Amino acid sequence: MKPRRTLFIICAMTALLAGRCALAQNDAPLPGDVRAVWDISKAYHQKTPTRERLCINGLWRWQPAEKNAGAVPTGNWGFVKVPGPWPGSAGDYMWRETQKFYPHPSWAKSDLKNVMAAWYQREITIPSDWAGRRIAVSMEYLYTAAAVYVDGTKIGEAFFPAGEVDITAACKPGSKHLLSILAAAL
Repeated sequence: MKPRRTLFIICAMTALLAGRCALAQNDAPLPGDVRAVWDISKAYHQKTPTRERLCINGLWRWQPAEKNAGAVPTGNWGFVKVPGPWPGSAGDYMWRETQKFYPHPSWAKSDLKNVMAAWYQREITIPSDWAGRRIAVSMEYLYTAAAVYVDGTKIGEAFFPAGEVDITAACKPGSKHLLSILAAAL
């Protein structure tokens, strides 16, 4: 019998998150009525005898990537809703008034129209009862490439139009991990 498979889906982002977003001191401030909620009891959940999927759409940390980015940034995070277009897409037919983002003051005045790569980040908690399962991050729609990092270590890549990266080896059931994605529009 094959081990049971657990799947994280990104864009629409699906995975397991526990609790409320642990904001870093140097993250962009969020207005009083805005929260990055990562509560599993509020996440869309789909379960079969061989597969489990949990939605992690919502507010993610975000920032434009430096050229030749290779290391996950340690600060200066803003926030953006996932799924959705990148900030700076104003005038693009996909951008709507409902898409609000919260820039970090260090890059808030930057021209984001020419951003070709950006970082996404949020914490994930792998449940202890997922031991022995395969855990993956899957992008249902990806334009055009993404590198997936767990706790700062690059685990794999996915490419347009969709892809999946197995993160099992980097995740310890019962532990929190930092999931970071470097997305590039090539």
